[in-house]
Amino acid sequence: MLARDGNTGAWSEPVFYETSAANFGLQAGVDIQEAIVLIKTPKAVDSLMAGKLTLGVDGSVAIGPKGVGASTNLMTDFVTFTRAKGLYAGVSFDGASIRTRDDLNASYYGQDVRPSDIIVAHKAKPNPNSKELHAMLGMANVKQ
Repeated sequence: MLARDGNTGAWSEPVFYETSAANFGLQAGVDIQEAIVLIKTPKAVDSLMAGKLTLGVDGSVAIGPKGVGASTNLMTDFVTFTRAKGLYAGVSFDGASIRTRDDLNASYYGQDVRPSDIIVAHKAKPNPNSKELHAMLGMANVKQ
């Protein structure tokens, strides 16, 4: 996760999270998905800072070699954009959780840091490996 400062437009250093999901329903096939989660509200950011979050129920369908979808929880704190490859059809009800990966954050920054230390307090020393990511985000800001 990265956060953009509303006053300066600068992006934070990244925070690492893990997602897991369970689903049930009538479904068949295999797929591989990539997802981008847009965090829309301060309440949602606060939930992520707490370390673990359970997302609401949604339905999804992907058919053919490429499926594209968007889903949102009922309160619209989060919007998820997905891209799927494979053959998959069906309707499912999904529950997902997002947890902080403290081990990855500590490894990346060389110290124990919490999401709020990285995003809010800026206590984590910037990692040179995020330089390219920040450059790409800067180019995306210019194109808006």
